[in-house]
Amino acid sequence: MTDASRLAGQLDRFRVPAVQLTVVHGGDVRYAGVVSAGGAAPGGARTLFHHGSCGKAYTALLATTLAERGLLDLDKPVRTYVPELRLPDPVIADRATVRDLLSHRSGLDRHDLAWIFNPSWDRSEILGRLAHLTMAGDLRAGMVYSNFGYALAGLAVERVGGASWDDQLRAEVLAPAGMDRTYTSAKAVADDPDRAGAYRLSRGSVVETPWRHINGVAPAGELITCAEDAAKWLMVQLSGSPAVAATHRLHVPFPADLSDHPELRWLGYGLGWVVGTFRNRPVLWHSGGIDGFLTNILLVPDAGLGIAVCANLHFSDLPLATVLQIADELLESPESTDWYDRIHTDPPATPDAAAADAVEHPGPARPLSDYAGRYTNAGYGDLVVAAAGPGPGVPAGEAGLAVRAGEADLIASHRGYDTWDLRYEPLDVDLVVTFAGGPDGDVAEASVVLDDPEQPIRYRRTAEA
Repeated sequence: MTDASRLAGQLDRFRVPAVQLTVVHGGDVRYAGVVSAGGAAPGGARTLFHHGSCGKAYTALLATTLAERGLLDLDKPVRTYVPELRLPDPVIADRATVRDLLSHRSGLDRHDLAWIFNPSWDRSEILGRLAHLTMAGDLRAGMVYSNFGYALAGLAVERVGGASWDDQLRAEVLAPAGMDRTYTSAKAVADDPDRAGAYRLSRGSVVETPWRHINGVAPAGELITCAEDAAKWLMVQLSGSPAVAATHRLHVPFPADLSDHPELRWLGYGLGWVVGTFRNRPVLWHSGGIDGFLTNILLVPDAGLGIAVCANLHFSDLPLATVLQIADELLESPESTDWYDRIHTDPPATPDAAAADAVEHPGPARPLSDYAGRYTNAGYGDLVVAAAGPGPGVPAGEAGLAVRAGEADLIASHRGYDTWDLRYEPLDVDLVVTFAGGPDGDVAEASVVLDDPEQPIRYRRTAEA
């Protein structure tokens, strides 16, 4: 595919400002550049986009490369390299290997908001927090996606290599591939003039959003690159080298019928890659979502085909539609379909704010000043609450609470009695916090419901505001 005009015609439909498109086929680069609508973003083969969790394959390849050289044993316990590791389950802490971390079968749970709300945490800080974060299940009982697992794998790599994960990745993976415009720190490219803007949908409108810095969990997805380098990366992945092949092998199976599309089957997870089939041909795939960007990479090794598509709009369906559309075209699939039509969905309707405001709620059970204070959870850090008038973090026209989780400001809207709805606008995340009194009747705890109402994150009050 050398003509990107079909993709360009989809940008407005999918509400996407620009797409970084890279296609390699049969040893040739068929396309490497940016497709944009109305000049909404810089556009060229060297323009930087954030590939998010597609960076996991880079960390996995670094690990298998070090294993090939005898520096890292993927099947030894992580404690061989990180002896101070502590987990709520001491047996898993003793037995989990680097391979378990890279294949998401370690039993570690996601707990993504812990690191999202605390971007200044480094990997040593994260290591200490793991002892206080609940586990998802038993070791090797199944796959539970964990960015913390990749952060821990990156720390093990640092211990065996005697250098940072960033420096080793550049020396062992990026430099040999000639990838001179790929970065492992969003801060390092903050002033780069040839960097795409990051966007999200807010109440039906496309708005710009800041690039996120995730230094602590960077091995899980702090990977910024250009189309020119993405082509080199696809070539590496199609090379068939032993270190690459080791990352492509299935390690943990998925439940059947996980895919929404019968042509596309997800069989399980390898090391940094989802293993599957597309129209009965073996494929590798991964997505990468981070504030302002959504990436899909598809490899069809037996056809020498690699496709990387990154939209600078978070939660976009366009990258998946594009990789499947291009795969059908280049593989000349006799049963090809229009993936743009099949995958496109209209955005959800914006809630009627006026109708929501019309619902009457019981007032707070206590004076707002009684809720003010600092609350702490050993895994998630601090939750700071203050009584506040209208302003940042408080809905317009009302007095309420200003809530800060770690380093992130949340919008708090009173629901009733001791309960508030919380919203983290950059990621469209909605939470609920309920305050509870202690034996003396004063507020002593704040319980925040994230995903599971049965397992809220409990913050104990430690100080007055």
